[in-house]
Amino acid sequence: MAPIYKVDMTQKQAEGFKKFGLNPVEYKPEISKPTIADIVKSDYIKLGIKNIEKNFDENKGFNIAINPTEQNQNWEQQNISLLEKGLDMSIPKEFMAFYNSVLYAYQNNKPLFDAGGNEVKRDVVEQLYNNLTSKEWTNLNMRFEENNNGIWTIKEAVGLDENKNLIYNEKRISVPISEGCYVNPKVLTTDGIPRKKLKNQSFKRGENIYFWSPVKGRVVGFFADVDRAILSCGWSPSDRDSILGVRAVRHE
Repeated sequence: MAPIYKVDMTQKQAEGFKKFGLNPVEYKPEISKPTIADIVKSDYIKLGIKNIEKNFDENKGFNIAINPTEQNQNWEQQNISLLEKGLDMSIPKEFMAFYNSVLYAYQNNKPLFDAGGNEVKRDVVEQLYNNLTSKEWTNLNMRFEENNNGIWTIKEAVGLDENKNLIYNEKRISVPISEGCYVNPKVLTTDGIPRKKLKNQSFKRGENIYFWSPVKGRVVGFFADVDRAILSCGWSPSDRDSILGVRAVRHE
């Protein structure tokens, strides 16, 4: 039997080695991702820049779509569709930054800026607030796995291989809350996961959200209607619906 080697190479290179009787079993997938997508700047909110009013820079931060897209597709199909366009599905950290920024702008009469540095019209801010607090159903780019020791890991879709299959980035993640409860949407880990259970466990629109703790093999999503707002780590990746979309992100 030919020896087995663990190597860092693409699948195509690995197949070439097999012709010489070698059998590499690990290889580095060749990531296929289009160049940064061209976007209509007025269709995206610019975030991720401190003191953005004074320090706006088109080449910094990230841009997140004002309107959800990719409906009627499951989680994997949505990721593939976005990646083919040079875009990404928003991760929880990005989506919660978007959520908190919209609520702050609406509640305090503060500006939001689009990807071109222009102030977003007030009626758009109001519509975003209404959507995020009463009409939102959005998949996020995080899938949970758990090992035998109870350690949580996540998978984020980051690219496509030569056969248009998803390539994932995997890492360990901290999940401070292990039960479903109401949380402060501003008190989050660096991955965008809630850190602390609130004492008051009653829903207050625009002030708190419900956190649904992780389930192995499930993905993260955000849901809001007039009676609740939920950041769930227990959605099925196979779910699809005419109103289940994503918030596309373009990274600079």
